[in-house]
Amino acid sequence: MSLVLILKREDWLTSALASVVIAGWLLTAVTQKQIPGVSVVVIGLSAVTHWWEPVPFSLDKVLQIILTTLVVWAAIVVIFYLICFFIAALDILFERPLIVRILIACSILLGTISGTTITLLFETTEVPLIAKIVAILSSTGFGLALMLSGWWLNHRQNIPWKHPDPLRTLVLTVGSWRGTSFHNLDLSGVSFKRAKLANSNLQAKKFYRTCFQKATGLERARVDSQYLDLENLKVQKLLTDASSQDQDFRGLNLRGAYLQRADMRGFDLTDTNLTDADLKGADLSESILIRTQLAGADFQRVDLSHNILIDANLTEADLRQANLRDCILVRAQVARADFSGAIMTGICIEDWSVSSKTRFADVRCDYIYRRYQDQQPTDRYPVDRNFERDEFASQFQQPENELELVFKGEFNYRALSLTFDQLQTDKPDLNLKLQGIEQRNDLWVVKITSENPTTVETRIKEIQDAVYQGYEVTTTRLENDPLIRRIISDIANIRKTQEEFIEEIEQLQRIGSNFYFLGGTITNVTGAGEIQYTEASNQIRHLVTSGGHETQAANTLLTKLASSNVATTANEQTELIEFVIVEDAERDPQFKQFLLQKGQQIIDVMPNSAIASAIQAAIARLK
Repeated sequence: MSLVLILKREDWLTSALASVVIAGWLLTAVTQKQIPGVSVVVIGLSAVTHWWEPVPFSLDKVLQIILTTLVVWAAIVVIFYLICFFIAALDILFERPLIVRILIACSILLGTISGTTITLLFETTEVPLIAKIVAILSSTGFGLALMLSGWWLNHRQNIPWKHPDPLRTLVLTVGSWRGTSFHNLDLSGVSFKRAKLANSNLQAKKFYRTCFQKATGLERARVDSQYLDLENLKVQKLLTDASSQDQDFRGLNLRGAYLQRADMRGFDLTDTNLTDADLKGADLSESILIRTQLAGADFQRVDLSHNILIDANLTEADLRQANLRDCILVRAQVARADFSGAIMTGICIEDWSVSSKTRFADVRCDYIYRRYQDQQPTDRYPVDRNFERDEFASQFQQPENELELVFKGEFNYRALSLTFDQLQTDKPDLNLKLQGIEQRNDLWVVKITSENPTTVETRIKEIQDAVYQGYEVTTTRLENDPLIRRIISDIANIRKTQEEFIEEIEQLQRIGSNFYFLGGTITNVTGAGEIQYTEASNQIRHLVTSGGHETQAANTLLTKLASSNVATTANEQTELIEFVIVEDAERDPQFKQFLLQKGQQIIDVMPNSAIASAIQAAIARLK
């Protein structure tokens, strides 16, 4: 209509300007985005304001040209997007829309030609024939251009098959208006296998393990993402085809998804929510599951070999007979997970978190890695052998009442002690006890037990949060308070002195009832005298090996023991000499053999004295 009016007025400048502006906008809108298209219109209209002075037009005429161009452009924009919507609606409503699309296109072209012809017939003023022909051809060509442009725009921008897209949402709303509705229903466990779902309303409340495999038309159904990301077309394809060429599923919500026997090899599932998903028999080999939520998921007989499961949450996951060979389980949470019959050879378990309910029955595991450095597992265990049958389970099955908390880096004993004391005060019902602290390289494993085994299992998150948060707060407070730091330093010095004293006491060896042996010195219990062990040993061994004939040497030894106040009586001398003989015999097998063979002969030759009695007693102890 507008083109006819322009031609009728013989206003070729307005016609040319409108054609250039609209054509420029159309090309830009189809090939790029809407903002560049609008820019073309603004630039075209601005050109008129700069060029109107050389042309013998008044300002009113120029404004009229601009207004006419804007009206025509606005009308074309509305018609263009109506065509885009109409073409998208055909794709949604019909599985094979090509024939319908051709018929409707022909109808629109005929309508355009007829409308233009009728308009010209009813014109009261004389219109040249050439103007009529140009008007009909222009209208027909422009209508065809609009339809082709609308189709090309949808094809280029993948409308209505991309998500999110407002046009797709609108088309699906219209398409499902008269279809089957499952709105706000609980479809848990329902099977739509091989079902035709086009034009249905699947905005259900819950899709817990709902089967969509081999279903058709899901992409033409009205859905939402309140339970899982069902609006995402690659999620729909994964659910229906059990595979997807696009392997990037990072951050998507696949909660409760039914993915039995799905081919998910090499998928990137970082930060993906697969809580309670059914993955029985699926193939996830060489996939990435960093920080993936897998709590309660069913992985029975799933191939998870060579997977990266760093920081993954596998709480209560069913991994029976799964293949976990060479998996990276660094900081993975496997509390209450079931690994019965699983293959776990080569897994890396640095900082993983198990519980008493984690099951390892019949696990097949030859070795594991305890560290993860430079993106490679290290610290093989066992080092030079493989696990015996059930050895892995026996080592890593945690007692029912025990919880392990892992701290990395520098460890503050005092902060932990204060935190634990505060926890016992605030939550006495937990009945917690600090069982022990174990250092594993730069990791510190704190073991906590409870008198009630169910407490650790049911309130594990509460205990972890209380200890970790309390430890962090207490550590910061201790570091920032100089008075507390000084007190702790004094306590540390006292503790060090105590530890050194205890170490000396532990090394102190009691000799009978009269002597102590410490650091190579034999000391009388009264502290009155002492003698070096080597000095006494050399003299006594000389007497023994000489066959007992060195009477003068024997008297010298006894005199030395008495004068140094280390052994003043015959009983004390016998006790000390006996100890030295036995100690030397234990250290020197040849001396022991000589003593046992020649001992009685030496006793017979040697006069009756403390030395003879000591040799006889030592032989009796060594036999």
